[in-house]
Amino acid sequence: MKDAPVETEGVVFVNREKLERAKDIVALVSGARVPKNEQEAERKEHYTAKFAEAEQNPKSKDALQFAYELLGGLVRTPEEQSEADAGKVAAQKRNKKKAVQE
Repeated sequence: MKDAPVETEGVVFVNREKLERAKDIVALVSGARVPKNEQEAERKEHYTAKFAEAEQNPKSKDALQFAYELLGGLVRTPEEQSEADAGKVAAQKRNKKKAVQE
């Protein structure tokens, strides 16, 4: 599923699109990827400053989660995600029942 949460190292990233953007940011800031244009160079400077401000190493294992949270992404534990999935299924059942009754 396109919008399905992604679990990595005991952390569930709820928004796959923001996760991809966070991966790109970490690659830029850590030097794994070179900026292709002026806009990307500005983005690199901006996020390098954010990493420095928070005293976060862009090459650490926590860098991806840090960048993801900077983008406003929701992070859950696997247990919290299971509860959210169960709630989603229950809501879908209620809505289906309601639609049939109408």
